[in-house]
Amino acid sequence: MDRNRARLDWLDALRGVAALVVVFDHSSYAFMPELRQELIPEFNTSRYGIMVFFLVSGYIIPASLERRGSVRGFWLGRVFRIYPLWLAVVAAVLVAGLLGAAKVRGFGEQSAASAALAHVTLLQELLGTPNLLLVLWTLSYEMAFYLLVVGLFTVRLHQRSAAVALILAGTAVMGVTAGVLVPGSALSAAVGTGTLVALASAAMVVAVCCASVGPPAVRVFGGVLGGVLALVLVALNGTVPLWEGLVILAVMFLGTAVRRAESGQRSPRYAAGVALVVVTCAVASAYL
Repeated sequence: MDRNRARLDWLDALRGVAALVVVFDHSSYAFMPELRQELIPEFNTSRYGIMVFFLVSGYIIPASLERRGSVRGFWLGRVFRIYPLWLAVVAAVLVAGLLGAAKVRGFGEQSAASAALAHVTLLQELLGTPNLLLVLWTLSYEMAFYLLVVGLFTVRLHQRSAAVALILAGTAVMGVTAGVLVPGSALSAAVGTGTLVALASAAMVVAVCCASVGPPAVRVFGGVLGGVLALVLVALNGTVPLWEGLVILAVMFLGTAVRRAESGQRSPRYAAGVALVVVTCAVASAYL
């Protein structure tokens, strides 16, 4: 069997397990409420399934960038990979809402233009904007990860994914231990959701454009700007606790570390050690 095909089969199998776990979690509300009441306090099946999906993304996405060797090619690939399906889903939700077949979520006092802009960036979950469709929240963390991966690539630190995973996981534990409390959507509350959406969207456009074209110094500036934007939004404007946002990113970088071990770039023992630390920190952060 082709080695690359074997890797994809392994990833597809992992995705399948995660999908079944998420389906079980959602169906248990209606079909197994008693079991859910006993199980969820001990083992959050939805969170487990989602974390597996994030792990798989971490395995795949940096490989796509490194294979191309081009930030511009990477972003173009992401646009054509994500937005066609995204547009179809958003259009279906809006049409269903107009026909009365589904209830479209409101955005409170936020203007429709601001909410639309936040969704177009895919960062709405991190910009204080309610998701038009609840499941879209994962795309915000995916986009934050893309920005961080590109940032590391532009400063030639993309091979340090294991170290990044350890730093993020360790910071999550230290934040909880030190009692660092950041209220949800803190930046939105401080400057206003509309203002934050406008500023973050502009920063993202500048970051992506600069990292994709121009001389090396401009590309580095764009990559660093995007990475800083992602970290600031995850740390200071997520709707989940600070530790959980950092753990999500740590799990994604762990996926990258696993791929490097599988491809022979790093020792499998080293990757296993990183995995043990990240999982331990994630569990400790949740229960401290």
